[in-house]
Amino acid sequence: MNSSISLVRPGLRYGSTPERTERSIDWKRALQGLPSLVRRDSLDFNRFESTRDAIREIESQLPAHPSTIVSAWREQFASDTTAATVDPASHVRTLAIAARLVHDTLDLKLYDEQLFAIWCLLHGLLIEMKTGEGKTLTSGVAAGLLASIGMPIQVITVNEYLVQRDAKAMAPLFDAMGLQVGCVLEGQSDAERRNGYAQTITYVSNKQIVFDYLRDRRERNQHACPLTDRLRSLLNEPAFEPVMRGLCCTIIDEADSVLIDDARTPCVLATAGKPVDTIASEAATALGIARSLIIDADFKLDEEQGSVTITSTGHDKLQAIAAQLGGLWQSERFRREYVTQALTALHRLRADHDYLVRDDRILLIDSATGRVLPDRRLRRGLHRMLELKERVKPSPEDETVAAITVQAFFQRYFSIIGMSGTFNGLQRELRQVYGLARVSVPLHRPSLLQVRPALLFRSRAAQLQYLVNFVRERQRHGQPVLIGTRSVAFSTEVSEYLSRAAVDHDVLSARQDADEASVIAHAGEPGAVTVATNMAGRGTDIPLKGSARRHGGLCVLNLELNESRRIDRQLFGRAARQGNPGEARYLLSIEDELFGRIFPAWSLSLMSRLVNAQGQARPKTLTDIILRTVQWSFEHRAHRQRLRLHRNRRGLEDYLAIGGDRA
Repeated sequence: MNSSISLVRPGLRYGSTPERTERSIDWKRALQGLPSLVRRDSLDFNRFESTRDAIREIESQLPAHPSTIVSAWREQFASDTTAATVDPASHVRTLAIAARLVHDTLDLKLYDEQLFAIWCLLHGLLIEMKTGEGKTLTSGVAAGLLASIGMPIQVITVNEYLVQRDAKAMAPLFDAMGLQVGCVLEGQSDAERRNGYAQTITYVSNKQIVFDYLRDRRERNQHACPLTDRLRSLLNEPAFEPVMRGLCCTIIDEADSVLIDDARTPCVLATAGKPVDTIASEAATALGIARSLIIDADFKLDEEQGSVTITSTGHDKLQAIAAQLGGLWQSERFRREYVTQALTALHRLRADHDYLVRDDRILLIDSATGRVLPDRRLRRGLHRMLELKERVKPSPEDETVAAITVQAFFQRYFSIIGMSGTFNGLQRELRQVYGLARVSVPLHRPSLLQVRPALLFRSRAAQLQYLVNFVRERQRHGQPVLIGTRSVAFSTEVSEYLSRAAVDHDVLSARQDADEASVIAHAGEPGAVTVATNMAGRGTDIPLKGSARRHGGLCVLNLELNESRRIDRQLFGRAARQGNPGEARYLLSIEDELFGRIFPAWSLSLMSRLVNAQGQARPKTLTDIILRTVQWSFEHRAHRQRLRLHRNRRGLEDYLAIGGDRA
């Protein structure tokens, strides 16, 4: 089986900052390669048995501390690698040495399942590895092996907490392999970022690396000459000093979140301009006009597209108002765009759901992770509208200088590999958009997770009252409880309800993110209660402490549906990790916002009659049917939008580049 990982290094052949230039999948090449993709998709754990036995045999014959043979191993590894690809089939000895180094430096043993996962990564596959099965160690070993042949490896995670945690955890192994590891974090200077990317292995968040790419791209365009760039690279005299070393190979942790959930996210690099009083004045006027318009009569909200449309009645009303205002308001296009933005700020974007107000600033919230995006701004005047809406000090208007979508950025890597616990159902989209295949890795130990039947309550008040009684009971028995919510606003409401009931608890959300590590460290203690947004749903290990395991392990309660079942599975995956006991359950309310966006009011009223005070439905299957219907609707809608983006990406990039450079 041939590897699909291209051996790409900065240098004369690819330039100082290599990247793939195709803007879309080469379908002819993809179809030609389909048989090999099918073969790789069929790679399974049972077929790995003979390779595993060979690795274990060599590992058993190695000395206790094989540091003396690492140099020879690196030379052999490099010589076994062809000029164009990385061929893992000839590196059984390499994996054996890596397994021994893991044992000696980290005091850990690579399970057979982890060896199989590393083997699959070296074949250029995405691996589906369930939560708690050691993805950090697996990706670290794969990164070390690939970096040993001189290829810059960027290990991408979904937040900076994981960037620092994973880099620190893997540092002893990389040191033993003779490799350097760097971290790129928000707030670092260009020199610090450059040093982070200069290491053989770099840990960085997906948001951070895209903006570093855009900054480099902006500078490179001022010295755009590919031949000169390659000659200067050969002479070690670059035309400018980029921060990054190109897009050779990336290992993406939680790859479904990065490649799928964030695919449509436009990343826009902007420079701050001067405050313009006229703009602020007109925006304030637009906001006042928008407040006078009536929903469904003057404007409509499109739930699927997330857009606002002014009706003909609304246009007539705007025209009458504009006649009194004069100036720019006489322009039909001007007033339509300004008022549409104002309506979006008023009716589509909500405090503590889509953004926070902190320190007299508007801070956007990542809906997938629940984390704050401190350096992100909404475009085309929308951020200014939010500032006026919340009565915070207006910031300077930004000017776009470069832009790219997350999907387009990752398509520029020569090689993408990665892992997640929730690839199921995404195989076709991953292959169609990125040309990637995935393989499942079996559990090391059977899962002891008990998923209890979902409960559905008639009202939010009934839901929270049941929650208080349930948590008190579990707390009394010494079982830790993690309560999941979708938004900061509901986390705050739940926290206030628990406080009034004298239930001691911690909160982890975008408002309380400074002590994340401390909150997570205590969440597995006996009787601990933690209220968290999706911040606790990705890559977070909640270790059980004391008697918590004996008392049933972590209990995860999900109070709000997420638009994707994968996000819910990630939250449930906090429990019952690595053979520990645990349980998970939905405690939902018919008043959940997502229900109202799918079902008409009359059907919600009917549902309330079919559930009793304890949240049990008649028939019993009704709750599961409702859950599947809601989430399937949102997943199908998002899937269509991502594929539409893929088909129309070139046009979208041209649109994003108005006023600046298209990356």
